[in-house]
Amino acid sequence: ARVAREYLRSRTDYPESFVEQVCDAVETHSYEGDLDDVNLETRCLMEADLLDKVGANGTALMLLRMGYEARTHMDANEMVGRVLERGEDVIERARSDTAESIAHQRIKRVRWFKEWLEAEVADMEPGSAHDPER
Repeated sequence: ARVAREYLRSRTDYPESFVEQVCDAVETHSYEGDLDDVNLETRCLMEADLLDKVGANGTALMLLRMGYEARTHMDANEMVGRVLERGEDVIERARSDTAESIAHQRIKRVRWFKEWLEAEVADMEPGSAHDPER
């Protein structure tokens, strides 16, 4: 929020009230509570942040994490299952119809990927404790 404040004050002519609203949204966007308890701007930022963790992007990030943690390809199913778990959390937390719809679309794609992975990798266990649908 400090960087946003400095940037907006030094490079734009926005009113101070707007600068403070932006900084407030940045400061509180990682809030774990009910999205009904924050203003609309912060809620939009938080829903976008949550959506970023599911779908193809979330799956790619989890697979990259596998490399960082020196895991094998046999752990991929578990990691993709975590993306599905996050997606279910996003659906529960989302307040806008748009965010909920996007989350459902992204979860569907992750399930497809998980099914393809299970079908193509020999000895991979189908299903996972992390897949709420199974």
